[in-house]
This record gives sequence, C-alpha cells and structure tokens, in this order.
Amino acid sequence: TGEKPFECEECGKAFRHRSSLNQHHRTHTGEKPYVCDKCQKAFSQNISLIQHLRTHSGEKPFTCNECGKTFRQIRHLSEHIRIHTGEKPYACTTCRKTFSHRAYLTHHQRIHTGERPYKCKECGKAFRQRIHLSNHKTVHTGVKAYECNRCGKAYRHDSSFKKHQRHHTGE
Repeated sequence: TGEKPFECEECGKAFRHRSSLNQHHRTHTGEKPYVCDKCQKAFSQNISLIQHLRTHSGEKPFTCNECGKTFRQIRHLSEHIRIHTGEKPYACTTCRKTFSHRAYLTHHQRIHTGERPYKCKECGKAFRQRIHLSNHKTVHTGVKAYECNRCGKAYRHDSSFKKHQRHHTGE
C-alpha cells in the first residue's frame, strides 16, 4: 500500500496507476483531447470537460443539506459548507490568521511577501489580485461598465456605482 511505481520522466512525480501518469503527462505536453462540442473549449482531463458542460446545461447536482444551495462541483459544495460550520482550515504561517478557502490565504500571504503577480501591460502597475488589475484596466480603456438606469450616469467601478445608487434610494 502507498506504492507509486509509475514515475514521470519529466518532473519525477510518482503515481499508483499508469492512467494517472498518462493524465499527468498532459500537463507537460499541453495536450487537451477533451473538447466541448458547444464552445470548442478543450481540456486535458475528461472530468474537467464534464464539469464544464454543466455551465452550458445549468446542471447543479450537488446540494447543501443546510440551506439548499446547489453547485456544479462537489469541491464548491465542500467549500460552501464552511459557511455553516465556520471551519477555517487554512492558516497563515506568518501571522496565524485563518481562512475558509485556500485562495483567500494565498491572497492574504501576499501582504507579507509583497508579491504582486498581476501587472498592467499599459503602465506597469502591479496588483495582488487579478480582480484589482481588471478594475485598474478601465483607467486605460475608459470603459464605464456600470450605468445608472435612472439618470444615465456611468461608473468604472462597482463600488462607485453602488454609492451613487444610494443617492436615488435615499440610503
């Protein structure tokens, strides 16, 4: 038990089954043999295609027993359940702050490391999170995606738009 006789010649990672090695090998070759017949997006694993197809069908086969919310992937249900349990299994090794999702921990750790992996091609400004870069890009494009349907005023950022809407609602 625990034996992994199938080793990747490229990186040395070992697997219990030859099929797992073959699947892993695609990470090196870039081969994506599983193609969506609806949008032509290609995947290296069949399970990834199956999960992707649910975006077209709208199928959400995984249901939270606590609140009834449904999900396309079991992984997303597992992450969601932490809302109800309060579980935060991911801890920062620098400050011990805990998080419910690995991605939240990764974003947080960049505060300590100073890492800003998302760089604007226009001006070189770098950001810790992809969404912050996306928001920044509108400075260069001039696109104002958030338009008020009451007065027509447009905003680049969701937060500015929401603040504006409060003027109409009196909040």
